Amino acid sequence: GPSLIIAYAHCIAQGINMANGLELQKEAVACGYWPLYHYDPREAQPFTLDSKEPKGELKDFAAKQNRFALLSRAKPEVAAEFNAEAQKQIYERFKYYTALSSAKTGE
Repeated sequence: GPSLIIAYAHCIAQGINMANGLELQKEAVACGYWPLYHYDPREAQPFTLDSKEPKGELKDFAAKQNRFALLSRAKPEVAAEFNAEAQKQIYERFKYYTALSSAKTGE
């Protein structure tokens, strides 16, 4: 049947060395910025979280990219607030996805 893949793809506009793109993608998953999961409605447990608990800090991942680092240089206090809120949301999303992954449907 049909499938949908939503992927994180690095881009030169992020200001990274494109040869290290795969490492950036791994960091996105590891810190929780880009969780990995799959969904199969035919299964008793359709949502499966494939990512492990987030490690590290989003701010370290973000600092390597121009799109986030520009704000840190221009308005460090605002960037710190955004980073704190984003980190909080990463943990909340992981908790939510973990619950979804353990819930069974159709029973």
